[in-house]
Amino acid sequence: MKIPLILILISLASFNVVLGQHRLLMVSPSKFKLLTTDVSYQGETCSPSAATDTAYLGRVEVIRIGHEAFYQANRFYRNDRGDGLVVENFEARTCRIYPMFGLAEAASWIKHDENGPGSPNATRGLYRVGNALWMGSNGIGIAVLDLNRKTWSRYDVKSNVVAGDHLQINYADNDYVFVTRGEFPGTSFNLYSVKHNKWLGLNAVSTKLVSEYGYSIESVQVPVDHRFYAKQKYIPIDWTFMGLQLIDKGDAYSFVNKFSETQTVFEISKPQLEQAFINR
Repeated sequence: MKIPLILILISLASFNVVLGQHRLLMVSPSKFKLLTTDVSYQGETCSPSAATDTAYLGRVEVIRIGHEAFYQANRFYRNDRGDGLVVENFEARTCRIYPMFGLAEAASWIKHDENGPGSPNATRGLYRVGNALWMGSNGIGIAVLDLNRKTWSRYDVKSNVVAGDHLQINYADNDYVFVTRGEFPGTSFNLYSVKHNKWLGLNAVSTKLVSEYGYSIESVQVPVDHRFYAKQKYIPIDWTFMGLQLIDKGDAYSFVNKFSETQTVFEISKPQLEQAFINR
């Protein structure tokens, strides 16, 4: 009889730990979904960088795969390229650029006459997730380039393309993708689990996870003061976290929201995220 009793006690203890972890995060179903796959889009030819130009080689914003470099054009602005994802082969001396609204036109998400010179073609965050590149946009949602098949996919909360619908990929790796969508005041923070192929919205986190509470100076147009939540159970993840930065600490992610002289910091462990996806 002792062995079953011990097993029961261990099971109850494990359940309480999981339940406690889940309560640290307030999550909800996300409206993000996979809308399109297997889109062929060849982009446009662009002028390659000079052979002596090493500006791209050591930058963290540049993803190097073999002889190819993938980067956001707006991070290395050149008047002769425009905006979009740039792919350069430094050995073959080739360059191609993929404007986001050019992708939307190629995929028939918009009509030809809707892709004018003022279309917001820039990407907003670029990260490698497995054998794919994930990037945000200003209207088409999340664009995903399959590095093996050279085809594109799209995740979004809406089927149509709306210029100015801002979406930023804050961070991504082989486990999770972290996305901020929208602007003041209707911003939402969303999480994608690669393992579970599932989206969740992050609504609030327990103040037990918060180590610093930041605030903006009074002279800004819309002041923010997170110190109010220090005595509350939860801090909401809303528009005040626009521009959130993430740091992978191995067993956890550190979320940092910087103001002029202060910052708000909280940390979510990877087991806590895993339980959030399992329990929803």
